[in-house]
Order: sequence, then C-alpha cells, then structure tokens
Amino acid sequence: MRIQAIVVILVTSLRLAAVEIPYHPLRSVGGTNYNLVPLYQYANARKTYGMQELMGIGDLRYGTQGGPQKTAKLKLPVRPLTNWVVYPIDAVSWGTSAMVLQVLDDGLLLEVKEFFCLPTRRERPPAICFLQNYPNKAGLKDGAAVAFIAIQAGTYSYTDLLGARRTVARYDYGIPVAAPPARQTTVEESASVQQRQAETRAKMAASLLRSDQESAARGNEYAQYRLGMLYMTGDGVPTNQATAREWLLKAAEQGHPEASNELRKLPAK
Repeated sequence: MRIQAIVVILVTSLRLAAVEIPYHPLRSVGGTNYNLVPLYQYANARKTYGMQELMGIGDLRYGTQGGPQKTAKLKLPVRPLTNWVVYPIDAVSWGTSAMVLQVLDDGLLLEVKEFFCLPTRRERPPAICFLQNYPNKAGLKDGAAVAFIAIQAGTYSYTDLLGARRTVARYDYGIPVAAPPARQTTVEESASVQQRQAETRAKMAASLLRSDQESAARGNEYAQYRLGMLYMTGDGVPTNQATAREWLLKAAEQGHPEASNELRKLPAK
C-alpha cells in the first residue's frame, strides 16, 4: 500500500511541478497593497516539507501497517495571510490542484480539488470558483492546469451550460505592483563609504605587514619573500631595492623557490 501511494504521489507531484505560481510578491487589491513574500516562502517550504515526507523523514502518522511510526518533527512555518489561497499545494500526504473549466471575458472559471494520498489516495468532491485579474489568462485554454496565489473576494454568479444560475467563491489575483525605487545614494554618502573602505584596507594591510615583519624576523622564509616583494614593488611600503634584496636573499638562502628568480630581476649593486 505504501509503494502504491508513493507512485501516486510522484505522478501527482510531477504534474503539479510543471505549473509554476507566477511570482508577483507585491500586489494591489481594492486600493490596498499586499506584500506576499512570506506566502511565497511558505509555499516553497511546503514543497520541501512534502519531499521530506516522501523520503520518510518526520512525523508520518499514517506509518506502515504493524510497523513503528516516525516521531521526528518536521519544521514548517506558520501559514501567513490566511485570507489568501495558494494553488496548487504540492505536499505528499495531501495537496490541491486547479484546472480551467472556462476562460471568460472577466476571469477564469476553475475546478479546484483537494486530495489525500496517504494511506490511500482519495479526493474530496471538486469545487468550482472564479478567479479574476489572473495575469496569464490570454494564453490559457479550457482544461489547463493553473497555479496562483489570490485573496478571497466574495462570490461570483454565472449561468452554466444547462442554463442554471450558480454562485461560487470569487478570488482576486490582484494587480502586480512594482517595488518602490531604491533611494539614490548622495555624493557625500558615496565618498564616505569609499573613505571607510579605504581606511579598512589600509588597516588590514598594516596588520599583514606587521605580521610578516614579525615572522620574517623569526626566520620564516615565506614571510621574508613577501617582505622582499613588498619593498620591490612598493605595495603598501616605500619602494626600497636594498631592503627588497636583503629579504629576498634571506628567503633564497633558506630555499624559497621563487626568491632566487626575483633576485635576478633586481638591478646590480
């Protein structure tokens, strides 16, 4: 039974994975702006949670018949913005899906399903709802799977194919809102940042120089080589060919592989 359930789960997960929720984290509904970043993070966390379930990690209360049940708790964030819905939810033990019944001028008529996969797959009767302001409506056809995050927005009435008047739940995707432009950094602020960065680099260079000087004085050939190169190139210290020669010679005498080569580049005394 467990293997059967996993096969059903994998097929369902692959089908739902092909439908991505459009990413519009900032939206306006009825003049109110919403930040949906926490809800997108929750939806992603549910996918991770579902894969942990599939791998047998965590509190799988259904267990296997006659076998021990797992008790390690999975961490799932508290669901934010509970007046917003997410389709699909792609967990392992349960999930949701949405399919286009009809593309209308003012929105989408959808069939939404909730199903439970473990210990055996079963579905609740499908429900019909209406979704307005969906951004990708023009490219959809009847029967297409859709993914969305939308807010509950009352009810919607329509006439079905048999001429009966029906009222269903209405959801509003909202109007995507561009993020406010970042404040421009002033010339003074940029100069201050550059100055602090320069001061930090100078302090680091001075600290490294002191460390090399101490190590070179104790006979470390690598520190002697680095000091020789610093004085040869004038990197952080005044250029001094005599001091460069002194330290490179000491490093070469201890067998540093590059010191002898660099010594030959210095002008003869």
